[in-house]
Amino acid sequence: MDKIPTSVVGLLSQIFPVRYTQAEIDSLFLFAGAPEPIPDGSKATKVQAWLRQINKLSDEPLRIFGAILDDFMEKAVPTNTFWLSAGDDHAANLEQEKIKIKETLAREGLAYVRGGNIVRAGTTSTLSLEEAVKKHGLASVDVEIQRALAQIEKDPHAAARQASARARGE
Repeated sequence: MDKIPTSVVGLLSQIFPVRYTQAEIDSLFLFAGAPEPIPDGSKATKVQAWLRQINKLSDEPLRIFGAILDDFMEKAVPTNTFWLSAGDDHAANLEQEKIKIKETLAREGLAYVRGGNIVRAGTTSTLSLEEAVKKHGLASVDVEIQRALAQIEKDPHAAARQASARARGE
């Protein structure tokens, strides 16, 4: 069972308190299936404690984590920003935070795939794909397709070599 990496727990406990209210954090985590009770404390303390609680009490911590992260990673920059100061570059800050999350996940051998899925970075064998379909249904095939498409966009030559190797049964 894969756990939410400590480095990611630390990073999200810095980012989420800036982007969410206490009530929004509660709602987000509960909707994603995070185990109760709701931790007490500041927003940063709550995010950190709850992510650790997910690791400790959940059978599938990365599934819950993916659902939590989905809200943030798919968040569009609000057009109604009258509460922000003129010098605050909200859009650039949000994108920078998303990049930090992706980089931290990559250092841990993980990747975020649109739709709230956290996957092992790199290639996935046919056997693990078959296991994923048995365990999670055909939606897991879409996750693998999205991962493959992301690899094609990132490094088309490597994606072609991997596809060729798979076709040869290597």
